[in-house]
Amino acid sequence: MEKKKRIPLKPVIILILVLVLALVVSVFVVQGRTTDDLMGEHQFMIAEHGNVTQVIAGEAKVKASDTVHIFLDLPQKVDRIYVEEGERVTEGQILIEYDITQNADKYARQLAEAQYSLSSANLTLSSISQPATGNDLLQYESAVLTAQKSITDTIGEIESLESQLTQQRLRARNLRNTANTYRDDYRDDLLSEDDYESARTNSWVAEAGIEDLEAQLETAKLALETRERQLKIAENRLSNAQNPLSNDSTALNYQIQKNVAAINTLSVTNIQSEMNKLIEETICPISGNVTAINCVEGEMAGTGSAIITINNTQGSIVRFEVNEFDAPKVRVGQKALIRMAGMADREYYGTVIKIASEAVAKDYSDDNEIVVPIEISINNCDDDLRIGYTVDVELIVEETSDVLSIPISTVAIRGDAKYVYVIQDNELIEREVKTGFYGDKTVEIKEGLAEGEKIILTPYKLTD
Repeated sequence: MEKKKRIPLKPVIILILVLVLALVVSVFVVQGRTTDDLMGEHQFMIAEHGNVTQVIAGEAKVKASDTVHIFLDLPQKVDRIYVEEGERVTEGQILIEYDITQNADKYARQLAEAQYSLSSANLTLSSISQPATGNDLLQYESAVLTAQKSITDTIGEIESLESQLTQQRLRARNLRNTANTYRDDYRDDLLSEDDYESARTNSWVAEAGIEDLEAQLETAKLALETRERQLKIAENRLSNAQNPLSNDSTALNYQIQKNVAAINTLSVTNIQSEMNKLIEETICPISGNVTAINCVEGEMAGTGSAIITINNTQGSIVRFEVNEFDAPKVRVGQKALIRMAGMADREYYGTVIKIASEAVAKDYSDDNEIVVPIEISINNCDDDLRIGYTVDVELIVEETSDVLSIPISTVAIRGDAKYVYVIQDNELIEREVKTGFYGDKTVEIKEGLAEGEKIILTPYKLTD
């Protein structure tokens, strides 16, 4: 039997060590390099907890959150105006002074008259409840008799006018017939033109006499109605004078007088209230900018329009337009980050306070873009953020807070797997990770990476 040739062990061991070393070097070239080497080729960051957000970004205008229009309750004469349009004012500052002397005198006279009327009404009210006696009672009785005589005289006048009217109608009818007969005779040349014209004139005069008597009769009838009402009033007054509040009419009159007294009392109160509306000066109710002054020194300022308008700059808002595709994501209460154009390091924070109920065409849009206007209140507004400024807005529509987050660009994707490149023990290690919520710039890492680990910012350079 032929004896097999044995391979020396030492060369085999050496070969195996060479192969293992080559494999290690190969892996190191792909997955691990020293930190010094890596720092020269790549930038890195430290993974840490933060917020992952989705935003709607765009430009917007700063507007006044509140515009105060100051009105006068009464027309007043402007004595002096202390501010100008465009001027900044502060709460409590005197804006306008008024000369109220003329108005004050007028209301003082009106008040005196109203108080006198009230006093008279109260005296009348008192007199109604007291029975009349002596000469007072005789006056009421005399008024009744006078009214009765006036009615009798008017009835006689009416009867006389009716008789005259009957006679006048008969006379007019005869004259009309005569005129018609004369007309026919005149046409047949049996009568002169003067006789015909005289007959016609007599007929017209008679007809006019009818109209005059009818008017007098109508006037007399109206006078009779008036005198009958006067008699009724006189009789009621006599009844009330003899026995106040004993009948419905007197009781009603008493109640009416009470109402008159109440009206006079209200008049006094109203005049006093009007006097209280007179002001010697207008005080600025808020801090802001004067945008309009609608009065002139030395002239009367009316109540139909605001005498001065002030924009509140302490509570400015941002009017932001969201396109119709993003609008369903917007909710009242969502937060926003606001930066001034040209001052990117100056940040303001806002909250959505109003969403328009209707979409509109975007201002200055060439493609008829449809947007939904929203209003964002500025929580930390200051004097640097002026009304009318253009600002950059990032409206946070969705956010995950306090999670391990890294830039989306640091995640490499192969197939369905996602990787990051971690610097660990001076070596670069490819690490598979599980992602969560994606924001606009960062992504949540749920598994595969720990806070504090260093990751490469440019993984695409390793996967090209």
